[in-house]
Amino acid sequence: MFRRFQSKKLVEKCSLSLSSIRKVIIDASEKVGDNQIAWGQFLDYERSTGQTGVYGTATAVKTLALIDESDASDYIRHGINWLLDSYSNQKSIANRKMDWGVVYKYCYFLESLAPNDPEINVGSRFSDHFRKLIDRKLPDNGWGEYYYSPEYKDSDYSVVATAMALYVLRRYIPFSKSQEGKEASSWFCNKLISAANLSKVELALSIIALREYSQVHHDLLVIFSQLVDRLENNVKRLGRVSNLSEFSHHFTVTYEQAERASNRYIFLPVNALVSYSLLITNKYQTARDYINKTVAMCQDSISVSKAYCNPEESPRKSTVNQFWVTLLLKEYGKIKPAGHIESIFLRLKSRPVLYLVCLALISIGIFAITYFLLKYFQQNQNLSFISLLLFFGVDKILSLIWKSNR
Repeated sequence: MFRRFQSKKLVEKCSLSLSSIRKVIIDASEKVGDNQIAWGQFLDYERSTGQTGVYGTATAVKTLALIDESDASDYIRHGINWLLDSYSNQKSIANRKMDWGVVYKYCYFLESLAPNDPEINVGSRFSDHFRKLIDRKLPDNGWGEYYYSPEYKDSDYSVVATAMALYVLRRYIPFSKSQEGKEASSWFCNKLISAANLSKVELALSIIALREYSQVHHDLLVIFSQLVDRLENNVKRLGRVSNLSEFSHHFTVTYEQAERASNRYIFLPVNALVSYSLLITNKYQTARDYINKTVAMCQDSISVSKAYCNPEESPRKSTVNQFWVTLLLKEYGKIKPAGHIESIFLRLKSRPVLYLVCLALISIGIFAITYFLLKYFQQNQNLSFISLLLFFGVDKILSLIWKSNR
């Protein structure tokens, strides 16, 4: 019952945490022109540092759109105005810094365009922007970390860059539902399966990116399920950490940059990414302890700092991290905690041998109880009561088993 109570409390606290993130983002906005607003990569830096840019603005816009569930806010519209102006104006700081050549920054830019629209089609005014990312795909599939020109580009595919590209292109229907999208996602799946030393952030981000492709292209389902199982097994140890502060320490240890040393552009909140990927692949019940601890840690950080901070000695409120944590909290807020008996079945399911033994014992128990009750009522030749009792009892047990196998 304690775990159910804990889950319910965490679910109820999600909306409060999201409201706090929203307020911090709005307070950190900076008006930079007529109908234009921008944000920095860190929400708690002094505005005089001039750190407004693509990362901060794109992820702030997307985060506000997720929380508000609307694109109508002036903050969102004016943020998109700044991004589009920075893209088209050759004298903008973003163009002078060649920001659009960094695949991660360009991906966040695309994710902020029509941020609550689940589908972008050829007729969209943003279609050409998405097409440019597809054109940067390497000849053998995958994306490198940068693409400044056909001559000056990263010729080696990166797991994180490819995952980010596929993630934002999921909305671009001419790609995601086409043969081209199927080939790119299938190639990536096979690359991941054959990779021996994937980090948790690479695996989690790849699962997030590939989920919708696996729902459209059913040939990917088997390999995709193997990737999810691999991640689930990878985090079971962390789920058993009993103390939240110790769990935060594990988070600090696993907080990492993308694997390649040359990459200086992207940081990701590992446990938030992992928990989100497990939630959207229906693994909450089997990874519940781990996910609950991650959500509790994020909510504690937001309670103290008003927005999510990395558990480091000198924490910063990264705008990019607010985006991923918001995705996690939004998804977690949809959870309906399982009942006590149902949760027992769900937990047993993660231990197949014990699960089968318990099912066998339950079956034997049902037959034994039926036999003795029939013998007892046989003298009165009145079996209606016992039949009704058995019907509801067996129906309840079967429904719990069915739920645990969904």
